[in-house]
Amino acid sequence: MITKPRRCFVPGTVRSLDDSGAQLCLVRADVAAPLNLSRIGSVILRDFMGNSYDAEVGNLRMKLADAITFVPVVCAICDKLSSELLLGTDIVDKLNRSWMTDQSCSQSDSDVPVSEV
Repeated sequence: MITKPRRCFVPGTVRSLDDSGAQLCLVRADVAAPLNLSRIGSVILRDFMGNSYDAEVGNLRMKLADAITFVPVVCAICDKLSSELLLGTDIVDKLNRSWMTDQSCSQSDSDVPVSEV
């Protein structure tokens, strides 16, 4: 099931889709090209119609648009992808947890009471 788009930094802001059926995150080749990603291998991807595509695999660091902490993500780099970035639900959950940790840290820093001297 594909849900609403999310905004992520890769660095720079790109639109992404949360795909609960994705076993590997995908980034469109034109988005990945200026990032000079380190390539760690290759995979054969199969779409829902059974078509096969060769893709290189690279490491990316990303975060939700208003988060502080970057999360490492392994992505296949695809020429033919309608979205800029396709994220598996497990990665979306990881990004959300990172954002929540950032929020709780920044709130605890700003909620320190100041006493009168």
